[in-house]
Amino acid sequence: TTSKYILVPIYIVRTGVMNCTYPLDESILMDFCRKEQRARWKSLESISAFGWCGSAVLGGILGDAHGYSFTFLITAMIQGSSILLTASLLPLVPVDEKARSESISTAS
Repeated sequence: TTSKYILVPIYIVRTGVMNCTYPLDESILMDFCRKEQRARWKSLESISAFGWCGSAVLGGILGDAHGYSFTFLITAMIQGSSILLTASLLPLVPVDEKARSESISTAS
């Protein structure tokens, strides 16, 4: 069996890495929508978070059918692909917030 002194730090690091993109996601979302539409997009984002319930059911079904190692492999593949997708958004994040706000106001 694997020691808890190895598993707990790995779990903590994995959880931190997995959740560290939320501020970046929020920043990108709020930067690219007008102030009067932010509540609409925020509510849509919270509805999409409801999808986690369905993924738990799907994970249970896959775990029963193929074993839980398979579900962790699928999770790792999904998280790896989302790293690539999130990294592709980084060039869209403005370095200069003033320049970004000026471009939004002229587009409106």
